[in-house]
Amino acid sequence: AKVIGAANNTRNYNPVLSVYKDDKILLGFNYVSGSFGSSRVVLLDKQLNVRWSKHIQQESHIRWVKMINDTEFVVGDIFNIMKYDTTGKNIWSKYFVDYFMMYNSVLVKDSNIIFAMDYVNPIFDTSTILKPRYKKVICLNFAGKLIWQSDRIRSLRNVNINQEFNSRLLFNSQKNVILNTLDTVDGDPKTAIFAHTLNDSGRIVNSKYWSSQHLISDYKSALLDDGNFAVVANHVDSSKNPLAFLNIKTSMQYE
Repeated sequence: AKVIGAANNTRNYNPVLSVYKDDKILLGFNYVSGSFGSSRVVLLDKQLNVRWSKHIQQESHIRWVKMINDTEFVVGDIFNIMKYDTTGKNIWSKYFVDYFMMYNSVLVKDSNIIFAMDYVNPIFDTSTILKPRYKKVICLNFAGKLIWQSDRIRSLRNVNINQEFNSRLLFNSQKNVILNTLDTVDGDPKTAIFAHTLNDSGRIVNSKYWSSQHLISDYKSALLDDGNFAVVANHVDSSKNPLAFLNIKTSMQYE
C-alpha cells in the first residue's frame, strides 16, 4: 500500500482509476489547496512506485481517467475531455457546453473513446414533479474527432443519488454499449433501473427496466466477466427507513 496525495492541500477526494496491462496504473484525484480546487493524475507501476505525476488545471474536477495505450491517456473533467501523452503533453482538448461529465463513465472500443454526460433540465422541482436529468452518450476517435452522439436519454433526477449522477456506462458480452440508469415508467412514481443498449451509431436499439416497490436510496452497477452486469441498490420505505440491499445479476432478460 502507498499513500498518495497532493502537497500543501487541505483535502484529497473522489479518486478514479484506470489499469492498463497490469503494470500501468493511472490514478486521478481531486484536491483543495486554499480556496482553489484542482486535479492531478499519477502513473504507478505494479509495485505502486510513482512513474510521474501531473497537475491537470486549476478549478477542475476529474470524473474519470482512462489509459488508451502504452503512452497516452484521456481525462474526463466536468465539461472537458483531454488527451495527454505520458510525458504530460496535452495533445487535444474538447469542451462540451451545457453538459456535465458523468462519473466512472468511459469505455474504449477499437480506436474510439465512448463516454456519457449529464444534462439537467433547467425547470425547478416541485413537491410532486421532479425535473428529469438527461443523459447523452458521445463517441470520439483517438484523434478527438466526433464519430457519433446519442439522442438525449431521459433519466429521472434523484436527490438521494446526486453525487454519482446515478448511471453507469458498460459493455455487454457482444461489446454493445449499455447505459445503466434510473428512471420512472408511466403510471408508477417509483424509481426503476434501466438498461439502454446502443448500436455502433449511438442509437438506442433496446431498453429494459426492472421495477422497484420502494425508493432506491443508493445505487451502483458494475461489469461482470461474462458480459452481464450486477446492480446493487439500497431500498428504503416511505419513511426512508432502510429495508435491504438488492443484488441483481442482469442480462437483457433480467435473469
